[in-house]
Amino acid sequence: MEKNDRTAECAGSLDTNVLLRRVLNDNEAQVQAIQKMLAGVGRYVVSDTALFEMMYVLDRVYKFGREEVCESAYAI
Repeated sequence: MEKNDRTAECAGSLDTNVLLRRVLNDNEAQVQAIQKMLAGVGRYVVSDTALFEMMYVLDRVYKFGREEVCESAYAI
């Protein structure tokens, strides 16, 4: 069975902190840097773990409701 490995096409991966900064928009300088990075050429990978961690933090730390957490996950 041949593995469909497209990692060579990726510019990098986004970790939980990047996802949270983008969703929360709580640090203007970091958000601008993230937007500039994402506007560039290339695709980025988001691991399941980073996505689950972001959802956990939004729920437990920032007290987002379930709908807000789900909307945030789709907004990435």
